[in-house]
Amino acid sequence: MLTDREIALDYLHTCKTSTTEALKVALECSNQELRGLLMSNVTKGEKDSYELAKLASKNNWYLEAGPADYQEIQRINGFLTSSALSSGGVTVR
Repeated sequence: MLTDREIALDYLHTCKTSTTEALKVALECSNQELRGLLMSNVTKGEKDSYELAKLASKNNWYLEAGPADYQEIQRINGFLTSSALSSGGVTVR
């Protein structure tokens, strides 16, 4: 029999995987209606994953990453922005 921990972590993994796959498909989708539906699923999956991670963390089944400080966020944003600009990609904001 599966434990609550195993069920929660398995569902979290499933949520993350299906959300990632929905995003990949949405990024390549030319049909705007289907793209919108997929992005709704991505948003729901992100929210569900967040709630599951909180539940698992609360029960000591999952270790969340600590919050990044403002300087670290700015450093990463600067890196991503300069990488996107140098490759001709989209600017991250």
